[in-house]
Amino acid sequence: MKIDLIDAWRAPGGSAVPLAAADQADWLSASGAGLGGLLVPFTVYCMDLVGLVALLVSLVAVVVSARLAITQNSMQKHANTIPSMDLLLGEFRSEEFWRSYNYVCTELADQDSGRGIAGLPAEARSHVYSVCYLFQHLGDLVRLGVVDERAILSTLRFRVIQVWAAVEPFVVQERRVNPAAGPNTLRLLEAFAARAEILPAESYSNAIEVWLSRPMR
Repeated sequence: MKIDLIDAWRAPGGSAVPLAAADQADWLSASGAGLGGLLVPFTVYCMDLVGLVALLVSLVAVVVSARLAITQNSMQKHANTIPSMDLLLGEFRSEEFWRSYNYVCTELADQDSGRGIAGLPAEARSHVYSVCYLFQHLGDLVRLGVVDERAILSTLRFRVIQVWAAVEPFVVQERRVNPAAGPNTLRLLEAFAARAEILPAESYSNAIEVWLSRPMR
C-alpha cells in the first residue's frame, strides 16, 4: 500500500503505519483545531494593532491640522497688519499729516470747545478730522481683528492717548450740540484710546528689547 506523509504515523520503532480513514479525519480535525486556536487570537491581536495604529494616525492628523490652522491664522494677521502699517507710515511721512497732528496736540486747546468740532474754524476742523479719522480707522481694523492689536498699540499707544486727550472736550460737546453727528461721533477713537491705556507704557520698549535679544538670522 502506498503511504503519503499526511496519511502515515511514524511508530516509535520508526516504521510507517497506515492510518485508517477515521483516524485520518481525527488527525486532520485535531491539527486544524490546534492551528485555529493559534490563529484566532493572533488575528484578533493584529486587528487591535491595526485599529490602534489608525487611531494614532488620526490623532496626529488632527494635531497637524490644528497646528497648520493656527500658523496660517497668525500669518494672515501679520499679512493684514503690513498694509495697515504701510498706510500709517505713508501718512506719517506726509508733512501735511504732521502739521495736522502737531496742531491737534499743541494748538487745538486754544480754541473754544463750546460749539464742538463743527464750530471750529475751517482749518482747525480740517486738522481734527484728518488726525482723528486716521486713528479711528486703525482702531476699527483692530476691533475687527484684521490687524494685531498689540502690534499696533505698542507702536501708537502714546500718540493715540495724546490725540484723544486733545480732542475729547470737542468731541463730547459735538455729541451734545450737533444732532447730525449723533452720540457715537468718534466713539471708536475713544475706545481705541481706552484700549491703549490698558497696555503698559513700557510695552513698546519691551518689544524692542525682545527683538534685540533674538539671535541674528
